Amino acid sequence: MPIEHIANLGKTTAFSVDVVIIDTYTPFIQISNANQQVLQTIPIDPTDHTVTGVISSTALASLDDERKEELLDLLGRKLPVDLGTKQFLNVDAKWTVPNYILPKDRAGNRVRNATRTILLEDTSSILDAHPDLVQQLDTDYQFVLGDDVLALAEKNPQEFYTKVSDLLAQANFTEAKQQEYKTEDLQGKASRFNNKAVTPLIMQDTTDGKFVAMIRAVSSSENTVYLSDEVILEKLVLIERFAGATKEEQSKNQQQFLLAYLMNKTGQLLPQKEMLTIIAANNRVDIYESLGFGKFSFSEVGRKDLISFTPTVGPVMEELKRRISELTFSVVSESRVKAGPVFASS
Repeated sequence: MPIEHIANLGKTTAFSVDVVIIDTYTPFIQISNANQQVLQTIPIDPTDHTVTGVISSTALASLDDERKEELLDLLGRKLPVDLGTKQFLNVDAKWTVPNYILPKDRAGNRVRNATRTILLEDTSSILDAHPDLVQQLDTDYQFVLGDDVLALAEKNPQEFYTKVSDLLAQANFTEAKQQEYKTEDLQGKASRFNNKAVTPLIMQDTTDGKFVAMIRAVSSSENTVYLSDEVILEKLVLIERFAGATKEEQSKNQQQFLLAYLMNKTGQLLPQKEMLTIIAANNRVDIYESLGFGKFSFSEVGRKDLISFTPTVGPVMEELKRRISELTFSVVSESRVKAGPVFASS
């Protein structure tokens, strides 16, 4: 598999940290030792400006504790500057992390974690209150996953990405995110699905084929995943079906039900992913928490989650996006890499 080198983020006598690309659409951070042996890969999702990965103690066993801390210090300094804007890393709790801030002390933090078990239990309790609506959705719509999504794109790329654009245009995203989608070219939309660390899920009308919901799962490790671009159309169920003293309360209960339905299906369709991370939508954090997000901390499994947000996209990320925009349009239909590229087990 050919690998294209993009940038070196840092190098010592013990290790090197590089940004590389495989298969056109799949960039990742590659950590190698002094003998150029690849120890760890960390996925990069350029269109979502995201780096997410579990840094494995097993993979880095060849580095002593001092070198491991050196590596964490380098990643903590370089990723926000060279890549940005979102970095979600996860490390062994016994490692010393420079300037580490506990999750509860992070200002404005909307990142929430859940286990698959908690997610399925809490979403099911919400869905069980509306069995007829669940039956209606199950009858009228189907979920398409992974390679089957890419098969749809390959059959008619222009039609596929028009449907994606139509769905995103109706999403209740922030104004900045909406603008990002509107100005994104065809290659940018394609890269959201063709990155081999990403498993896309589409909810499709069984009658006319329109897309009514979407979510992208970016593999952080074999059993950990970061969820993004979650959207489901509110018009799928009538607001009148939900209790509430005001329209606002009814709307909130409608949103909770629909997001519960989408997340419940996601949990069912990704059975190997036992730990899930998501950024709760602004002004709807309580809805996400009602689904089980926020009831799990990586400290429960002996890990630390390292989260960093920066306001601007770094030059290396911009270079990755530029390369994507200049590609001749294509659809990658090979099998997904289920845990991202060449992951070592944690």
